[in-house]
Amino acid sequence: VSPFPYNYSPSNPRFITAAEIEGVDKSFRWPYTYQVSASIQRQLSNDLSIMLAYVGSFAHNLPFADDLNYPAFNSTATTKNVNARRPLDTNVLAQIFSIQSHQTSSYNALQVSAEKRMGRHFGLNGYYAWGKSFDSVSMDQTFVSVVTPQDYAALREERGRSDFDQRHMFVLSGIWDVSYFNGSSSWMRGVLNGWQIAPIVTLHSGTPFSIGSGKDNNADGNSTDRANRVPGTNPTLDPSRGRFAAANEWFNASAFVANAPGTGIGPGGADGDSPRNFLDAPGYRDFDLAVFRNFRFTERYNLQARLEGTNMFNMVSLSDPNTTLTSSLFGTIRSAS
Repeated sequence: VSPFPYNYSPSNPRFITAAEIEGVDKSFRWPYTYQVSASIQRQLSNDLSIMLAYVGSFAHNLPFADDLNYPAFNSTATTKNVNARRPLDTNVLAQIFSIQSHQTSSYNALQVSAEKRMGRHFGLNGYYAWGKSFDSVSMDQTFVSVVTPQDYAALREERGRSDFDQRHMFVLSGIWDVSYFNGSSSWMRGVLNGWQIAPIVTLHSGTPFSIGSGKDNNADGNSTDRANRVPGTNPTLDPSRGRFAAANEWFNASAFVANAPGTGIGPGGADGDSPRNFLDAPGYRDFDLAVFRNFRFTERYNLQARLEGTNMFNMVSLSDPNTTLTSSLFGTIRSAS
């Protein structure tokens, strides 16, 4: 039976309680972004040039689904009475998600590039970026309603680095023509000369991550609480330690404890006080290589011998660590990319 037209009555609801509602705020405004850049280019020689640039991007009115019916925290709050603490239609309506346009993000970067055009047997292209991406809440999702902060009543706690932020990025590629044999033997010149080596080196720092408590200790119905930091402890460890030592404890696991009412931040001090995305996952490194040689038979035909390899030196790039405080693998890394 069609429920429409539907007249809502709080005393006689015709849906399963507590119901979740989602809609778009009536005052929603379209997002907009400012993009700015300034660069200096310089040719140092006939075949060498460099560029130094500042690049910035600043977004406003980004969409985020806020919970207008977020439960109030009090001394009797538990995970079993979440809907009884909601201010609107208590025990009838659960989350009321309103997609609003009140979030921001920013990106600032110094970018350096250099090009050595092919000459004297080799050519190079290099690129380096030192940047930071920052946003007011985590918005790296397909749908805005999927993002769940630690506390909808204290979104200021979510300000931090973007989930995809990478502080350092470096790429170097080149071609080296190893035609150095100048002997009298034409056969030897044909075999030894003409080979080209083309490496690609990629290095970048890891993406940031947060430390989750693994429990809903702020009793809001969402297990997205972050852990508390132990005062006086340093959560970071030397990332250049041996691979097995780093994998067994990427960060100082003893620097965190579970959040609890009165010990953290936010309403009732129940939210975890560790910031969002304040630690870095392992970085990435890769060395790819191609070696090739063209053999010309006539003006129309070439035969190319080619060898290609990815990650030629079998360098291991560790994956992200386990960040859940309640996990037996907390702080460890058990996979690699």
